[in-house]
Amino acid sequence: MIAPDVGAHAPKRRRGLATRQRVLQVATQAIDEHGEAALRVEDVAQAAGVSVGTIYRYFGNREGLVVAVRAAQFLGALDEDLDQMERLIRSVSTPAEFVESLQRLTRAAGHPSRAPLRMQRIEIIGASRARPALARAIGEEQARITDRFAAILRRGQERGLIDPSLDPRSLAQFVLAFTLGQVLAEIDTSTPFDLDGWTTVAERFAAAVAARPEAG
Repeated sequence: MIAPDVGAHAPKRRRGLATRQRVLQVATQAIDEHGEAALRVEDVAQAAGVSVGTIYRYFGNREGLVVAVRAAQFLGALDEDLDQMERLIRSVSTPAEFVESLQRLTRAAGHPSRAPLRMQRIEIIGASRARPALARAIGEEQARITDRFAAILRRGQERGLIDPSLDPRSLAQFVLAFTLGQVLAEIDTSTPFDLDGWTTVAERFAAAVAARPEAG
């Protein structure tokens, strides 16, 4: 009895999600180009082709809109990275293949072209210290990403690719911290960032957490 009603509302929900995403894209572009202080809800509404009331309905107020933009920026490319990790776990068959494939992902994720995304995440964390709503939003997103990553790693353990004695959530937190911590290497003025050296360390770590072949 409930299913037809739910199905009937699906197009409306999809339109609502599309509208919200369009507003976020416009607001993100405005903040990227002119800074957060210059953001005007009226300008966003006009550029997105919606009413100011629609923005308030989705985001509550101007601060709610800014927080939503910052939370999305905080995520950066993490969901896409985890999509690739998920495909990796499904496609490889042995711990050795896992380590080799993970090296390629690490090199791509650590490429200098993504340094601005990493720095932006740091900046948003700093800004959240004085903005409780932003702190809650990025905390929730970080928890979601960590949970998703942990689930992927757990599947890797089930497939015999990753050491089953490791807690998957702790492992996920460590890897995410390692990735974000690359900022420290990139701001080091004493020497240029060494992507090859960084990837080699990551490869050694991957080999250390990979499942050990059983003695035959």
